Amino acid sequence: MKKEYKKLLKYSPNDSYIIQQLAISIYKSRLPNETEALGEAYIEITKLRPETSVDSETLGIAGSIQKRLYKLNKYINLDYINKAIRFYEKGYVINRDNYTGGNYVECMILKALNDTIRDDEKHTLNYLIKEKAKEVIEISNNLLDNNGDDVWIYSTLTAMYLILEEKENYTKSLEKVQQLLKEEWQIKTLEETLEVIREYSKL
Repeated sequence: MKKEYKKLLKYSPNDSYIIQQLAISIYKSRLPNETEALGEAYIEITKLRPETSVDSETLGIAGSIQKRLYKLNKYINLDYINKAIRFYEKGYVINRDNYTGGNYVECMILKALNDTIRDDEKHTLNYLIKEKAKEVIEISNNLLDNNGDDVWIYSTLTAMYLILEEKENYTKSLEKVQQLLKEEWQIKTLEETLEVIREYSKL
């Protein structure tokens, strides 16, 4: 799809949808390797100026790229995760949904796992993580009223309950999401998120 979107971009160089889809296709290609693909994808999405954009899709793509770069670089480069936090936080303020909220909280956890940040900053992060997790739970439960058995809402709830150590709610939500997960990549995505939270809980 990468070649097709590049061709389309020649005819519509400012089309935000085409730029977004091109960035995603490059990101997913992992070619010539995942780090370089992410770097190339970010170059494309910066054409839409995510630092100042209020477009949800642009912010989500930019945040996802920066979060993945941080993970690939073993939590070393704080610039990656700081950008991811900014993008997801802005998306969360705009949308107030489970996707941006869950990713915002996870990115703060990923930053808290960095050994180089100051103690005062870590305390602030710990406070925000708990408070935002509570907010995201409320938002997600409200969304369930209108969306029924949405796998991603339940995935978000499972992660947030684990953060807050609400064992009963976590168990119920996990059982529900396990019934809904169909694809291998969906299962892997949730498992990676829960593993990050478990690592954070050991701090």
